[in-house]
Amino acid sequence: MTRTILITGAANGIGKVTAQKARDEGFKVYGLDKVKVDEKSPDHKGISWLHVDLSKRDEVDGAIKSFGDQPLFAIINNAAEVLGSPWEKFNFDEWDKAIEANITAPLRLCHGLRKNLIQGGSIINISSEGAKYGAYGTIPYTLTKAAQLNLTQSLAINFGPQGVRVNAILPGWVNTESAKPFIPPVTTEVTPLGRNAEPEEVADVILFLLSDKAKFINGAQIDVDGGFNTIDYSVYQLDKAMNSSHS
Repeated sequence: MTRTILITGAANGIGKVTAQKARDEGFKVYGLDKVKVDEKSPDHKGISWLHVDLSKRDEVDGAIKSFGDQPLFAIINNAAEVLGSPWEKFNFDEWDKAIEANITAPLRLCHGLRKNLIQGGSIINISSEGAKYGAYGTIPYTLTKAAQLNLTQSLAINFGPQGVRVNAILPGWVNTESAKPFIPPVTTEVTPLGRNAEPEEVADVILFLLSDKAKFINGAQIDVDGGFNTIDYSVYQLDKAMNSSHS
């Protein structure tokens, strides 16, 4: 039986690569994105597209209704609104939009499609290493990514009896087209593996979690960051200074 999956934020970045890999592995893929794509292009061909803005509740509800009683093997909550503003000019409209798109929409999708998800299926939430730290101007983004970790655990509890696993992936810095201009050069210096991730490497972990090889992984938080989260930057700088003084 063909396994059907829904991927949000599938037009670009990690979502795009995941949709392509899943399609090529024989999944029936629904790609959901607020960006309209050329469905005939090689990148997007063979994927069924839903044009939905996750910050608009009526559009999310419309997407849920469009599935009817179609069985679903997985929901991959990948889309995110990366929003933020200077502290002194905190933008509460952006805050509301981030909460709606990054937390409320994934919950509505999972709840609204709960009866569609089949036994042995999976929900994967794409959080971020940023969920572990405070933020200066990007509070709406990092807070919602942190909330996704709690949501993952709560969904794992509620979907477990249904035989549906729920896990979170925490990417570090990823060389997506939208992120590249904003990635600080220091990230490759401090990451133990000496580089940032490629979208394909995050997609590979997503595909692993969809496989039978991950059938007893549930409620997990998986770092995909090359070890970036192991580094305290101040300690790194201190160690660097000490090494220089002894050279």
